Amino acid sequence: MNSELKMLIVAHKNFELPKMKNYYPILVGPKKDNIDMEGYRDDFGDNISDKNKYYCELTAYYWAWKNLTIDNIGFVHYRRYFVHPFNHFINRITRKIFHKNFLQEKLINDKNILDIISDGNTIVLPKKHYFKLNVSNSEQYEHDHPFGDYNVVKNIIATDFPDYISDFEEFSNGKGVYCFNMLICNKKLFDNYCEWLFSILFKVEENIDFKNRSDYQQRVFGFLSERLLNIWVHHNNIKIKTYNVNYEW
Repeated sequence: MNSELKMLIVAHKNFELPKMKNYYPILVGPKKDNIDMEGYRDDFGDNISDKNKYYCELTAYYWAWKNLTIDNIGFVHYRRYFVHPFNHFINRITRKIFHKNFLQEKLINDKNILDIISDGNTIVLPKKHYFKLNVSNSEQYEHDHPFGDYNVVKNIIATDFPDYISDFEEFSNGKGVYCFNMLICNKKLFDNYCEWLFSILFKVEENIDFKNRSDYQQRVFGFLSERLLNIWVHHNNIKIKTYNVNYEW
């Protein structure tokens, strides 16, 4: 198993880059030309950059899938990172004194991760998030988003990937989601996921009216993909290792 890992930090604005090797920004969104930072961009080569308003960090996913040759890959956000466990209350106090040096030391490093994903069938995800509403995953989506989109996904899976429908139902009736579209895994595993994911999302795009919505609800494909990752991982018996996520940087 090769040992090269690139952690892509999805960003649409300037931010302070962690001082750790193998972390690289990937710039997304319509204002990327105003970002004073060198890094990858989601608008070169085969890309869907112009859909960032609707696909969120998935335009970075798509770009990496189609254009990046690497052994292992990870995705975090400019303000969300995988970290080793620590007390967030202490973190708030310590940051005021030592700025970001404390948090810097808590970032997971490539040696930790490469040992975990070396079998090619393990994925690193954020710890599962349980919503405040004591409802199922499908009920939560219905509460917070246009539920017709969810049903369109179900119909596409039933037609194109019928062997996934039981996984879809189990997820829908369950509670808890691996959120944020953050992950780390072997690139081949990531490519397999993207091929499945985008084959569904592009069909959803053809079958829903999403442009006459609030800016928040136009991010529909980001919301749906968070759920689809859970379904894909479960169906394919991918081993999961979870880490805490830091919500500040």
